[in-house]
Amino acid sequence: MRKFSEIKLAKGNHKPETDLCVMEAVAYFAGERHSDRAACACPAITSFAIAINDMCTDEQRQRLKPYIPLIVGTRDGNELKRAELFTWKAIRVSAPYWLRRARLNHLADELAEFNGSFFEARELLIKAKHHANAA
Repeated sequence: MRKFSEIKLAKGNHKPETDLCVMEAVAYFAGERHSDRAACACPAITSFAIAINDMCTDEQRQRLKPYIPLIVGTRDGNELKRAELFTWKAIRVSAPYWLRRARLNHLADELAEFNGSFFEARELLIKAKHHANAA
């Protein structure tokens, strides 16, 4: 078994004997077969980790290593709660960030403070999309 320090995280999928993406490393350290969909990991965390892994530079990606053991064992019945948390973070944090970059600060502020339902959030995001397309 390779030592944790010997693992180099890389973008994309890999053969077991080469570099690993963050989720392949999770499967490896959990003792599972080679996969980027570790059975021990929450699907919401898996999707998030793969997206982060693949958008990072090689140097940034290595900073994901400390999270590998924390992801092992997260398929624990709280998957829906985690997916909801990621969705709300996208609505209240990510979308406002990009709206501010597009100089749509009033919509960014509205989403950042939003506390309604997913349906109402969807309506706000559609409104933001129309404003962004018009800009």
